[in-house]
This record gives sequence, C-alpha cells and structure tokens, in this order.
Amino acid sequence: MDRHILLPMRGGKAFIINRRGYGGVSGFDFWVSVPYALMGKIDETRLAAVVSTYKLASKRWTINYN
Repeated sequence: MDRHILLPMRGGKAFIINRRGYGGVSGFDFWVSVPYALMGKIDETRLAAVVSTYKLASKRWTINYN
C-alpha cells in the first residue's frame, strides 16, 4: 500500500512525497554522456566498473551516447 504525504503549496505547486521515492521518467539518477563517435570503440564493461567505483550505492545510471 502506497502512503502519500501532501505538503503545503509553495510557489503554486503541491508536492507529493512517496515512501518509495520518485525515480523520474527514465528511472535513472544520472547519465554518463559519451560522444557518439566513440560508440563501439570503448569498453563499456570497464566504463561501468569505473562509474560503479565512484557512484553512491543507491544511484542508478546509464550510458548516454550523444
């Protein structure tokens, strides 16, 4: 059962806090942006190991080629 808490309005917007938190639309906390020209040329396993070393344990991430 989800329990929501409604907070007072600030600046015309109401805030809803959920016990499970809000994951956003994508479900990721941050992206690692890599130039599109490097797609297929980098070792994604190695990149994942480096990012996992420095990120917080509860954060979810993905590689974003742009």
